[in-house]
Amino acid sequence: MHNNAALTAAINEGLYITGSALKLISSFGASVAADDDEDQVRVKTPEEQYMEMSADINSRLPALYDMGAVLRTYPVRYDECLNTVLHMELGKFNRLLSKIKDTCQNLGKAVKGLVVFSPELEAVANGCLTNSIPGPWMSVSYPSLKPMLSYVSDFIERLNFMTSWVKNGIPSMFWFSAYFFQQAFLTGVLQNFARTDKIAIDLCIWNFDVMNASFKPEEKPQKGAYINGLFMSGARWDDDQMCIQDSLPKVLWSEMAPIWLKPVEKSEDTQAMRVGMSESDKLYNAPIYKTSERKGVLSTSGHSSNFIMWLAIPHSCNGVHSEQFWTKRGVALISQTDD
Repeated sequence: MHNNAALTAAINEGLYITGSALKLISSFGASVAADDDEDQVRVKTPEEQYMEMSADINSRLPALYDMGAVLRTYPVRYDECLNTVLHMELGKFNRLLSKIKDTCQNLGKAVKGLVVFSPELEAVANGCLTNSIPGPWMSVSYPSLKPMLSYVSDFIERLNFMTSWVKNGIPSMFWFSAYFFQQAFLTGVLQNFARTDKIAIDLCIWNFDVMNASFKPEEKPQKGAYINGLFMSGARWDDDQMCIQDSLPKVLWSEMAPIWLKPVEKSEDTQAMRVGMSESDKLYNAPIYKTSERKGVLSTSGHSSNFIMWLAIPHSCNGVHSEQFWTKRGVALISQTDD
């Protein structure tokens, strides 16, 4: 095991203890702290704390997307399946955005006695006090292990990405972490390739090319898509030698370089030819997960709620490490960090 494994265990233990303490603190009412009898400082009540936090969150959120306008700008087309992906994603973003705005607004009203303080609002209030994502939000959200405030900032960044797509057209590079359902995006890209080349989609598979970290495309590739926004856990990507290397001390996450998702017909699969090559030329099939939890449930669509896909990337710069070595290290790619 790498030395970072012990660091990760210590961090997890510390977070568990801190989280338990926060839950205990949030159950107490307001108190008064004083340095002496004459100088007293009033501590905010829990009601004041989550009213301020919910009001701040609500003020940062944009308006809901106009689905009718988006549909007129990006109609359903046979030759552009990503338009359908955009509609599906914006519908899910609207549902989550509406839930957050509604609960934040009603939380302030509930404290003033204007609406009933329901169990849903109580869960949001407790989330504000403990900095944890409320259950009502998670019921319509993408998977996330972030604290509440980091989650809101991450959500706003995702909204900005989707807004840029709506205003400026299909991007030349896609933020792979932005989606609720990455598998739909992958299917859309694969379907575009299959329909353009008139190939049955069942005969199409993925090849992958890792680009340099500084790569910024000015236009879309002729086939496939460029993606970024992934993080590597258990190792790091060496941009100089273009392969996997050991993690740096005390660095638990490292940004993955942009990747070209390149669809090909099975008969033209260049990566399958590496099977007969030497160990240093083979590829490591790194799993991609939505969160670091690395587990999920099988949904009705047949996809996991957390696992996304396998990504074949060069695993050894000089033949020192084998594919089995990185497998034992548990090297994986994550679409979002926990902080």
